Amino acid sequence: MRVLFVTAAIKSHFTLLVPVAWALRAAGHEVRVASQPDIAGVIADSGLPAVPAGPALGLRRGKLLAGRPSGERLPFDVTEKRPEKLTWDHVRATLMVFPRMVSDVLACDAMLDDLVRFTARWRPDLVVWDALTYTGPVVAELCGAAHVRALFGPDHLARLRALFLRLSADRELVGYDDPVRQWLTDRLHRYDRGASFDEDMVLGQATIDPMPPCVRTGAGTRTIPVRFVPHSGRAVVEDWLLDEPPRPLICLTLGTSSRDLGLPSPPLAELFGAVAGLDADVVATVTRAQSGVHHVPGNVRLTDFVPLDLLLPRCAAIVHHFGAGSVATAVVHGVPQLRVSDGVNLWGEPDLAACLVAEGAALNVDASDVTAGILADNLAKLLEDPGFRDNAARLRQQALAEPSPHDIVPTLEELAGA
Repeated sequence: MRVLFVTAAIKSHFTLLVPVAWALRAAGHEVRVASQPDIAGVIADSGLPAVPAGPALGLRRGKLLAGRPSGERLPFDVTEKRPEKLTWDHVRATLMVFPRMVSDVLACDAMLDDLVRFTARWRPDLVVWDALTYTGPVVAELCGAAHVRALFGPDHLARLRALFLRLSADRELVGYDDPVRQWLTDRLHRYDRGASFDEDMVLGQATIDPMPPCVRTGAGTRTIPVRFVPHSGRAVVEDWLLDEPPRPLICLTLGTSSRDLGLPSPPLAELFGAVAGLDADVVATVTRAQSGVHHVPGNVRLTDFVPLDLLLPRCAAIVHHFGAGSVATAVVHGVPQLRVSDGVNLWGEPDLAACLVAEGAALNVDASDVTAGILADNLAKLLEDPGFRDNAARLRQQALAEPSPHDIVPTLEELAGA
């Protein structure tokens, strides 16, 4: 079987795909990964063959979010749940963001052109596409391949899509003024006037969900749950990662997506001030130049990058902005978490925090409440109250009970064969 993975050049989205891609390759299937040239080297470093498609995406220049001050709301909120806000007009406008603003950047026509040419020659049996990269279902439809969507976080789009279709039916507007359907149909018609839209193109014929059970949204799609397996690319195990920490160790990370998308960072000066007086050590994945802080406490080690999968087994807590990959990695290692708001709700980070707080495995500090004193108090609670560690261990066991990437290969083979 030939399997094509399609993702935009966002490293954190690609790394979520690697364990399933390697499970398929280990089972004897041919695998290719298509993305913009920006991450061709990252793909190759994972041992998977890269297929460059389209022009460079250039997200490191903050293309999607450049110029937005900290705290300003993005032009959509996929996590909106208030019934009075979820009108047909509001849901339609939110969904419109993805084809007309997000997909036109992440999955531009030039990328689609290259993928159509590639799939015409390589003829994949199955296309696995990142949930924001809608070139995937288009090329699958055009070349006749089965296709599944792969999530990078909670499935907010499925919930909104179901709500949009229900509200449209109530208004007798089925098939009318559907921005996602129109965007996909226009792309199909660029290559084949006989090709037609299918609802599976929006959410896939199935959806691979690597998120831990405690943060899944249960959106009602045909879901293929899979255990989250952390992957961070190249990794070197340095000596200090082998030493048993003499004191509780805290990880402080800004996340790769924050750097790639140009998002504002949590206030490092307050964070460093909070940990300075703790009987603990800190590993901060940020360089001195990036921190912009003149004084770094003696119990803080600065490092540009260290894979969380190598670091977190030694940690008593993690402080971060609650990107889905960092949350999931902390869950599978049973580490209590502290969210320090960066002022942006990109993909439901506050909801993720609320979920982990309700499970008793995390604490949350909003942007308006960030002071060194409040942060120090919350970190002390995480370190001293055994309940946080016990609850994090419980969520870890739930996550490890999920099917492994190896376990879902037969399901993908059956879907492609059908």
